[in-house]
Formats: sequence, structure tokens, C-alpha cells
Amino acid sequence: MSNNIQVINLPNTLKKKASKGYGLSAGIAAARVADAIAELAPNFDIILKSTEEELFVESHAFEEAYKALTPMEKNKAIERIAALSYRIEEAAGTFGYPLVGEICCKLCIFIKKNFMNVGVCAEKSRSCEIMMVEAIRIHADVIHMALQLPEGASGDYEDIRNKVIPGIDAIHKRFSLC
Repeated sequence: MSNNIQVINLPNTLKKKASKGYGLSAGIAAARVADAIAELAPNFDIILKSTEEELFVESHAFEEAYKALTPMEKNKAIERIAALSYRIEEAAGTFGYPLVGEICCKLCIFIKKNFMNVGVCAEKSRSCEIMMVEAIRIHADVIHMALQLPEGASGDYEDIRNKVIPGIDAIHKRFSLC
């Protein structure tokens, strides 16, 4: 797995902004939350893209090394990929990346359904298991692609979504038969 991890420490001003909202009207509290989010927004692209790059690298490395990994190493790698995907999913919708959030959600569901259930991997055939690892990498590739879309692509969201999501759903359906 990749050891090139960049730690980004940003000041946590969100807590201060949110805590000032106690006892205020909903409108004022919402405005303060919006201010806090706006303050984080300039740094969010850096955080989102570095987390996504980590997911991209991890999923590719996992696919390449899968056959040589011990069951414990496989589980740790899958848990790490799921955690990265969940982190991206949580933040993507908030900061204007709904397609990325949706794909990450689907990746989390795919991992939980196919890898996190006790005994599932033991029941899968070896070839099916390898194809599922490839499917994780495909999810990461699509997330990577979605983040490369130009800023103005949000207007084309439905068109792009209607092309991408059916492919992801087809992958899920294929592996429900394994």
C-alpha cells in the first residue's frame, strides 16, 4: 500500500462558529452554520481531492497486491478503502459534489454487502472475489473521473448521473449473483 500520506492540519473554526448558535433563532443559527461552511470551503477542495487520491491509489494497490495478501491484510485494506469512501461521501454532497457522494455511498454499500459480512468471502469463488476487487477499483476510478469534471458541469449533473449510475448499478447486480 502507499505510504505517501500527506497530513493537512487546518484550524478548526467550525466548532467556535456553531457553538455561538445556542439559544438563537433557527435562521441565525443556520446563517452561522453557512458562514462556518463557507469558511471551510476554500480548503475543502484540497481535503476532498487528497482523500480521493488516497482512495484511488489504495484501490489500485489493493487490486495489484490482492493475491499476495493474507486474509488479515485484505480485511485491513478493505476497511481502509471503506473508511476513505465514507469520508468522501459525507463531505461531497455538502460541498457541491453530489455525484461523487452518490458513487461513494454505492461503494460503501458494495463493500459492506460483499466483504464486511462474516463468511461472505469464504463463500465466494476465488474468481468472483478477484472480480469484486476489480469492482472496488472501478468505483474509485469513477469517483476520480467525477472529480475531474469542470466546475460548470454541475448543470449537466442529471445527464452525467444518468450515464454513470446505471453502470455502477450493473456492477452491483452482477455481484449479487456471485
